[in-house]
Amino acid sequence: MPYRLDWEENGYYLKMWGTVSSDDMNNALSDIWGNPKSDKMNYCIRDYLEVTKVGIEMNWEDISTYVSVYEKHATHNCKRALQQVAFLSGNKDMDIIIEGYTKAMKEHCPATNFENFDDLQSARDWCQSPH
Repeated sequence: MPYRLDWEENGYYLKMWGTVSSDDMNNALSDIWGNPKSDKMNYCIRDYLEVTKVGIEMNWEDISTYVSVYEKHATHNCKRALQQVAFLSGNKDMDIIIEGYTKAMKEHCPATNFENFDDLQSARDWCQSPH
């Protein structure tokens, strides 16, 4: 599994690398949303800078369905709304998935802020600043 999940005081840092498959993404998200710490998080940083290939075949409809079934259910069950989602990506295929995910989640969680970054420190600074 090409990912690492680090829980932080108020959120998590997910780093994925290499070839990322649908199973890898599902496993990572299961580790996140299946953990009671997810009830108390207010930010997440998803780092895809070292992803070399995306083995996830999803069009807009697939992304929308995935978000509505998985992430919307998980965020609906959280005790505290997720406030900030920071993405780091340099892969065009992953950027398409991020764009679709962000669009679908904004409809479900309009108060959540989504932002793309080129470096981890900028993402961390943004997550720690008030919005």
